[in-house]
Amino acid sequence: MIRIMLMCSLVFGFLLAIILGFSIELMTEDFKGSKTDSLLIANKINEIEDDRKNQDGTSLLPLMTENWGKDFFYNRSNAYESLFKLTGITRFENGFKAMINENILIEGDRIKGFTLKRIDANQVILKRGKYRVTLKLEK
Repeated sequence: MIRIMLMCSLVFGFLLAIILGFSIELMTEDFKGSKTDSLLIANKINEIEDDRKNQDGTSLLPLMTENWGKDFFYNRSNAYESLFKLTGITRFENGFKAMINENILIEGDRIKGFTLKRIDANQVILKRGKYRVTLKLEK
């Protein structure tokens, strides 16, 4: 009787070891697959964000340090103004239209990540977050 119980225990233990071995192997394969899948997804998300930035033209400006000299308080307020060229403002019945970078825009339009907030007879105000750019028409 003891011999039969011992044989059953050994067979049961052997089967249990085989089953656990296979399940552990499958779990590690799933983990490897999910890790590479998550890396592929993260890379794809980064590519999509880069494409959006390139399409909208809203990528961040590089920090131009060549004009600083030794003064790290250098005034960089005109860094965004160099992105835009105001070539004309025309008055219509329903308001003004501005020509910026060869685009005809009205209030509320977006260009390079900035929203056109106001058009006057001789100036345009663009805004993006805390940044504000005033473009004046050259006489």
